[in-house]
Amino acid sequence: YGHMDYGKKDPSLGWRFTDAWFSMAGAGDKGLPNGLPVDEWGIRVEDCHPVGSSVARGGATNGPAAVYATQKYVDWMREYAPREAQGMTFSESGPVPAQGNIAQQIFWYTAFTADMTKPGLPVVNEDGTPKWRMAPSPKGPYWEEGMKLGYQDAGSWTFLNSTPEERRLAAWLYAQFTVAKTVSLKKTLVGLTPIRESDIKSEAMTEAAPKLGGLVEFYRSPARVQWTPTGTNVPDYPR
Repeated sequence: YGHMDYGKKDPSLGWRFTDAWFSMAGAGDKGLPNGLPVDEWGIRVEDCHPVGSSVARGGATNGPAAVYATQKYVDWMREYAPREAQGMTFSESGPVPAQGNIAQQIFWYTAFTADMTKPGLPVVNEDGTPKWRMAPSPKGPYWEEGMKLGYQDAGSWTFLNSTPEERRLAAWLYAQFTVAKTVSLKKTLVGLTPIRESDIKSEAMTEAAPKLGGLVEFYRSPARVQWTPTGTNVPDYPR
């Protein structure tokens, strides 16, 4: 097959578009990390509050870029992906490319890298190097320089005022530990989700690069700046 995707009604189908298929097509306004006043979800935001999503209300969820992106998604899945992909969720479709029957994964998260580089897979050479490589994010006809061009989770922590102070302080200590220099490089090499700039530039990552399909080169390039988290819009996914 030339393509893999998923189409089952599920919360993961919502962020198939918002994080960040629409942004790659050129939905929303220019701005990094997120377009303002219209972000990559197509939602107009004023003072950190969503005020409209349709074109009629100043948004872009049904604008030309969103329509283009949605149609491409439907066409490519119907024409190039396995038929069963239409009944799969994100989690169900994720392992399929590693089986060796998919030529291209257009919707890619760098978090897929670990599962796609395991020894013995049909998509991995005998010397441990992958038979595949990550390509730069494609751009749709409505995309302009200055827009975001992909999505990545940027870790953060929320501490509730209602939590007893002793527990909040313990949580803060744990949060510091998880990103401390003493553990961050090891965590990056195991999970392949970089934490620190020093981890990305480390000699250990340089040595690992040939077996990671372009992951290290991507994070060392300016392209990573265009992969940004979700903006200040609706903090939930529709079902």
